[in-house]
Amino acid sequence: MFFFHFFFLWRPLNNYRSYRLSAKATTAVVTVIKMILRILLVYGHTPSLAQKPPKKNDIAKEQTLIELIHASEQEVEWNDTANGHSFKVVLEPSSFTKEKYELYRKYQQEIHHDEPSEVSAEGFRRFLVDSPLDQEDGKVNYGSYHQKYILDGTLIAVAVLDILPHCVSSVYFMYDPAYAFLGLGNYSALREISLTQEFCASSSDLKYYYMGFYIHSCVKMKYKAKYHPSELLDPETNDWYSFADVCNPLLDQYKYAVFSDPAKSSSPITKSDSTDSSSTGTKTTPDDALPSGWMDPTSIRNKDLEQVLIIAGKSQVVPVTMLVKFDKSEEFRNEIKDYVASLGLDLAHQLIVA
Repeated sequence: MFFFHFFFLWRPLNNYRSYRLSAKATTAVVTVIKMILRILLVYGHTPSLAQKPPKKNDIAKEQTLIELIHASEQEVEWNDTANGHSFKVVLEPSSFTKEKYELYRKYQQEIHHDEPSEVSAEGFRRFLVDSPLDQEDGKVNYGSYHQKYILDGTLIAVAVLDILPHCVSSVYFMYDPAYAFLGLGNYSALREISLTQEFCASSSDLKYYYMGFYIHSCVKMKYKAKYHPSELLDPETNDWYSFADVCNPLLDQYKYAVFSDPAKSSSPITKSDSTDSSSTGTKTTPDDALPSGWMDPTSIRNKDLEQVLIIAGKSQVVPVTMLVKFDKSEEFRNEIKDYVASLGLDLAHQLIVA
């Protein structure tokens, strides 16, 4: 549910994670990587290695995701039908560049249909560049990072990641709409799981990949359920439960599901319920369908939100009502009201939204 996104005072770890990172690559995983590989081979790649290319069936024999990812990269490098093209992935500390901002602008306007006036360089900085996390060196260098996907020297996608002691947290992914046919969303998730596996080899506690919050009725979030084994956070105990074995069956039956004690689940789903109302950011359920203990979000006034604080930069905390996005985006205002409704005014005024 949405409000989990704000329960943490830094960029959130949220409530959906994948685990058991030593699991073998499934047929679906192999299919996605091979599809990306085929497309890249069509683009071609200038040979840069002297070794012989791998045998045709080598990729299918790979046992782990790390080996599969790197085997596919090697085949691109070894491709002897090259047409002078190149593809690479670079992980670097989060930073602002004009190239990244232009990619963000195109993505927001063409994919999310933001108005030009809603997209700004300063907004990009606050949202995806500035971070309360400091870079920390060690076996794994913790902090906020951008993973860049570069084709022929052109930035075509960026994944925004937080690398933390126990997990790699996927914050955001954006791509150039002109390259939507590459299916980079699926590929980036597999790359990030592979990255987590590699970090786990150096730091055994870093064994989870967090995919963000999950709304079961939102069709746009269904893709997260494709990555397994995975878990969801219980809304009452903050313990993790298997998505396939425990969470999914309950979420199919209830709007408010308590994984630790199914008897506490409430608001049974009926046939008349919208299948994707959550994705619109609008309130479509009656008051008696609200989760137990929630305020009615429609009763919350803008004046009540003046004391709700949010991190607007690396260290700046301001009232949420001061944000330009608050004035211009009804969806954002509804999200904030849902957050306050889930906590109550007193607690919401004591916490900081990240």
